[in-house]
Amino acid sequence: MDKETYREVMPGELPCEVPGCDGVMVVDPDNSYKLTCDKCGHIKE
Repeated sequence: MDKETYREVMPGELPCEVPGCDGVMVVDPDNSYKLTCDKCGHIKE
């Protein structure tokens, strides 16, 4: 699945799962190290 994101997805990151969001899922130390979208705030459970 190759999704357009607003910036390059780095190793260990994922494109946001939310349709229509071009953010990138990054590990958030403040949120139990869950993947969190840096644009819309979606959290991957």
